[in-house]
Amino acid sequence: MNPKQYSYLDILEFLKSNSHQLVNESKQQLFKTIRKNNRFNPNKFKKKFNFTNWKNSINKEDEVKKNTDDINKEKINLLLNKISKSTFTTMYQNLVTIIDKNTEYLTYTLQQLFKLATSQHIYIALYCSICEKLTEQYGDVIKQSLLTYCKKYYSDYNISTTKKTEYDTDLDLLHQQTKEKEKLIGIFYLVAGLFESNLIDMIVIDKYISLLFNKIKEISTSVDTNVFSLREQYIESLKQFILKVNLKLSDSKNKEIMKKCNYFIDNVDSNTLNKREQFMLMDILDSYDEFENLS
Repeated sequence: MNPKQYSYLDILEFLKSNSHQLVNESKQQLFKTIRKNNRFNPNKFKKKFNFTNWKNSINKEDEVKKNTDDINKEKINLLLNKISKSTFTTMYQNLVTIIDKNTEYLTYTLQQLFKLATSQHIYIALYCSICEKLTEQYGDVIKQSLLTYCKKYYSDYNISTTKKTEYDTDLDLLHQQTKEKEKLIGIFYLVAGLFESNLIDMIVIDKYISLLFNKIKEISTSVDTNVFSLREQYIESLKQFILKVNLKLSDSKNKEIMKKCNYFIDNVDSNTLNKREQFMLMDILDSYDEFENLS
């Protein structure tokens, strides 16, 4: 017969009511039994899990393939994270050796490049170089995939605006806005770099420029003062974006951009458009003046 299970409260109650009595050997044995049965023993709950046994596996061959895919994707991640100017050639060769003719690995590589661009801004030129070399090797399938990701990120940023909720503190909001700023600037740098490398066309650039101007206008006319700090982030992204692509834009497009920049400088309330924002918009206009003087 299994001994009775006692709770902690049962033991306390017993001690209170029997504190005047000596605990004999039988009671000592009883307490030992209680202690043993109530002690937390992780080994009792440890599940033997075979990490090579995937949930959706049908047979051993599928298990091996899934593990191989997982390992190769991890290798791709490591290569992309370790790539630098000095190691570019070697790392790229290792990368294409893993990809070979596997379209899944190729798609995964491009997907990771876009993700890395949102946080690793200083390596964006290298990411663009990878895309350029992959296009040379695999053809228009790369350009089509890049267009797909450009559309996806455009849609995401077109509907995304960080706003404070009743549960957020000012610090929470600042953290969210900082993260959004880093992602925003990174993806715009990447798109500009892809345009410089002739991997995406003017239609994509036009959409992204319009997106930035619309965001700036939307925030400028908003009654929610919590989103005003986002405007500076969008203007900063616009500045870096325009400075990178303006030499390849048509004259009509550049004139349109200059007109919009002048509009914000002249028409947005100076109480809301801070000095840094004004100077960044003026930097864009100055870049066009310098270009005209050179030509």
